[in-house]
Amino acid sequence: RQAARAVVAERGVGLTSTSVSKRYKLPVSTMQRALSALELKLLVRLDGTTGAERYRLDDPLFAAWIRILQSLG
Repeated sequence: RQAARAVVAERGVGLTSTSVSKRYKLPVSTMQRALSALELKLLVRLDGTTGAERYRLDDPLFAAWIRILQSLG
């Protein structure tokens, strides 16, 4: 769940960095495994078309749902 929230809040950039991992209270290795699991479930994809790697949610409604959950607390 934290990894999906990070994808939305961080706009998919720098998710395996130490600073992002600390913000979401996940070790870098756990964040990497979570992102891989989300990729396997086809919920996110790694996009490198802009030059920098960035994770994106495949379903915009899923992103909206995560934003709603974040606003609730």
